[in-house]
Amino acid sequence: MAAEGKEIIITKNHQPMVKLISAQTQTKRPPLFGSDRDRISISDDFDEPLLDFKEYM
Repeated sequence: MAAEGKEIIITKNHQPMVKLISAQTQTKRPPLFGSDRDRISISDDFDEPLLDFKEYM
């Protein structure tokens, strides 16, 4: 019943103790394309050979 939007009140000795109501869940929106722009960057020497592999080249 509470899931249908109705309130449920639990009493003890005719005194209200608990009120149950439905919780609204947030819908997760899909990530926006480009929302991380300017947060991630690649260094200019990204494609340069690594010094550790110099002897293998």
